[in-house]
Amino acid sequence: ILFFYKENTSVKNVEYWAKNITLCQNKTLATEEEVFKFSYTCLKNSIRSSVYNESFYNWVEAAEPIMANDVRLEYVCHVPGHDLGKEFSDYFQNDYRRAIMSLGFDICGGGIVHGIFDLWGAESRDIKDFLDISQACLEQNLIRYSTCGDAIGHAAYESYGHSIELAIEVCDKLQQNWIRNTCANGVFMQRYFPQSSKNKFTRNEPVPEWDKLIELCNKIIYTQPGTSNGCYSGAGWVIGNDIYFKSQKYNRSG
Repeated sequence: ILFFYKENTSVKNVEYWAKNITLCQNKTLATEEEVFKFSYTCLKNSIRSSVYNESFYNWVEAAEPIMANDVRLEYVCHVPGHDLGKEFSDYFQNDYRRAIMSLGFDICGGGIVHGIFDLWGAESRDIKDFLDISQACLEQNLIRYSTCGDAIGHAAYESYGHSIELAIEVCDKLQQNWIRNTCANGVFMQRYFPQSSKNKFTRNEPVPEWDKLIELCNKIIYTQPGTSNGCYSGAGWVIGNDIYFKSQKYNRSG
């Protein structure tokens, strides 16, 4: 309670958050792993404080130019965003619509709003629930772009028993072409490269032979435009990440 009160006594401005975020940055580090170890806790505390301080908008404005010039910091920032989902859901009293509207910014790869969807998708949900939360995503994107569409795919994968096929069927029932596309893309991300710390540590399923991913998309029956493209682009994203991480391993080994 004291911490919450202290954070809310005065709203912090953009300059304050720019200095705060810069403390989380070390451009001399060579690998993403080093950046993660250096920056994770600092970024998590910074994001949390800005939300509790009711100055998250200022935090985003401060972060945008810093992240634009440091892609690894932006990448690492995605993970604490996911990990804050429970705290922020509690903060917004499980009002997911208000949380999505408040935190849906295209910063840290959308990880901060993704944490909300992680918690929401941890429960069993029916299609009406997904239509309701995707409507909030659609309305939020009329105000400003964010990646809540692929977060719906993450949530569908979690809520529908870790089944790519069932999760993409959920995506296929959503309201608009673009959200069906990004939802299907997000299903693949959640299967092979989940971003929350908990899932990163507990899931290590290897990426299958690449043609298996494509064959899976060939077999799914789609009824709406956009879903098919999202499935194939999601498979492509997994293949691209697989190439990237294998190349990193090769480079480290010399």
